[in-house]
Amino acid sequence: MGLQTLIFPGAGANTSWIQNSYKVFKMLLWLPGSLFVSTLFGQNATKTYASGMEHRFSIDSLRLLYGNNKHLPAAFELQALAALSHYPELRNASIQFVVKKSKLPYASRPRLMSLLIPFARKKYRIVISRRSTAVREPTLLKNLGFQEQTGALGHELAHVAYYNRTRKGRIMAEGLKYHRAGFKEQFEKMTDRIAIEHGLCAELLAWNKAVYPVKLRDGNRATIYYSPEEMRTLCGEKNGQ
Repeated sequence: MGLQTLIFPGAGANTSWIQNSYKVFKMLLWLPGSLFVSTLFGQNATKTYASGMEHRFSIDSLRLLYGNNKHLPAAFELQALAALSHYPELRNASIQFVVKKSKLPYASRPRLMSLLIPFARKKYRIVISRRSTAVREPTLLKNLGFQEQTGALGHELAHVAYYNRTRKGRIMAEGLKYHRAGFKEQFEKMTDRIAIEHGLCAELLAWNKAVYPVKLRDGNRATIYYSPEEMRTLCGEKNGQ
C-alpha cells in the first residue's frame, strides 16, 4: 500500500480535499500523544510516580488507547488507565471498575453470566472498596499514594489477564478451589509474577511495602502474598540485576 493511499484513503475517488486534509489533521494531533503514551507507559517500562498530576495531561491519550469497553472509576481513572497501559492484551476487554463497600480492599473476577453462557465474550468486574474492616482500612485504595494505587490495580488487572487467556471451565474449577490456603497462595503469587512480567515492578513493590505490614496483622494474609524482600528479588531477576 502506497503512502498516499495510506494517508488519503479516498484519493482517486470522490473524497474531497477538505475531508482528507481534516483526517490528516486529526491523525497528526493523535499521533504524538499515542507515541508519548507508548513510550511512557509501554509494557516493558518501569515507571515511578511521585504524583498523578505530572501525567494528567496525557489522560485523553490514555482514554483513547486503553479506555475502550472500560467503565472507569472517576476517583481513580488515571491510576486505572496507567495500570491498563501495561496490558495491551486487555485493550478491548470489557472491564467494569466498581467502588463500593466491601470487606476485601480490592477484588477482581469474571462476570458469572459471561462464564455460563456458551460462546459469550468474557466480562470482568474489579471492585474497589470504599469502606472495610478497621484493620484493612489503611490498605484501601483511597488511603494509598498514586504509585501504590497503580500497583494495586495492576495486580487486579493481572488477575483479569489470566482469566482472559484461560478457558471458562478452568476458571470456574479454580474458583471452587480458591478457599484452600495452599491454592490461594499459589494463585496470588502467580498473579504478582504476571504483573511483574508486564513491567509493573516499581508500582507493585511500592504497593506491597505499603500494605504488607497490615497483612502481617490480618490473620494469615501475609503468607498468601510475597513479602517486600521476595518481591524485590523477583523484580531484580526480571531486570537482570
